[in-house]
Amino acid sequence: MIVGNTELDIKGVKFNSASITSKEAIQKAGLNWSVETVQYYLNNEPANGKFANCRSDTKECLGDVSARYKIYQNKYFFTLMDNIKSKFNNSSIDSAGMLFNGEETWMKLKVGTSNIFDDTIIHYFFMMNSFTGKTSCLYGITSMINNYVITLNTKQSRVWSFKHTGDKDREEESNESVTNINNYMESMNKTANRMYEEKIDARAILKKIFAIAKTDSDRIAGNTQWKIETVMNLYNTDTSIFNYKDTAWGLYLAIAKWKTESDALRKTETYNDNKFREQLIGIPELEKLQKLTIGY
Repeated sequence: MIVGNTELDIKGVKFNSASITSKEAIQKAGLNWSVETVQYYLNNEPANGKFANCRSDTKECLGDVSARYKIYQNKYFFTLMDNIKSKFNNSSIDSAGMLFNGEETWMKLKVGTSNIFDDTIIHYFFMMNSFTGKTSCLYGITSMINNYVITLNTKQSRVWSFKHTGDKDREEESNESVTNINNYMESMNKTANRMYEEKIDARAILKKIFAIAKTDSDRIAGNTQWKIETVMNLYNTDTSIFNYKDTAWGLYLAIAKWKTESDALRKTETYNDNKFREQLIGIPELEKLQKLTIGY
């Protein structure tokens, strides 16, 4: 596994070949295992409607499910990547991996680049499979600017899902995904421009994003204040943000840089998994900033 601080491949295997297929990516990333649905038993009798998803190789339980649950095995689920790849010139499967010991598996496809102001944005389409029984399969777009991650919400869908309740036509999934990818990438400039036009008091906004409660201990309050000061320092000194000072877009970039490069003072066992997941489905601090400044 590759473990990094400033790339999207925090928990995964990165590929160097533009021609790699989803089948090859699954093999290289160690995702070539299957999941079995196993009946729960109570007093030696089958528990009505109670099943568990278990990895075939490690026998680890990944989540509880109902009898209606539809398993999308990795080898089937990720074949959609090959279809999406064929729709975008110069696209390539970038990386793949698993989170939480296989509860979720993912694959990422570089679909293209665009420009926002003077910066180049790299766009990735991702797929995330889930075996927990709690979440649907997720599809979406995440992007990188100046080597840090942005999950910019626009009026177009950035993340969408399909439920595990039956056979969904793969061509329908592909067409919907391609439409969403194109619509999202086209809408990014409009949202970035709106944030650039929104003049702000950066420190006042940060105090709302990183709110300190009266009941917080001195340690928690001090840690929260440290976050505010760290982001303010980036906002005031980073040369890549200088042209966007006093705007919501400038603060957005400062928070994105901090979230990509920062590390926890006290790491939990699942810290890297949770951080990577946020970089795909949405970074909470960036979402709060957008809602506080432009309303979505």
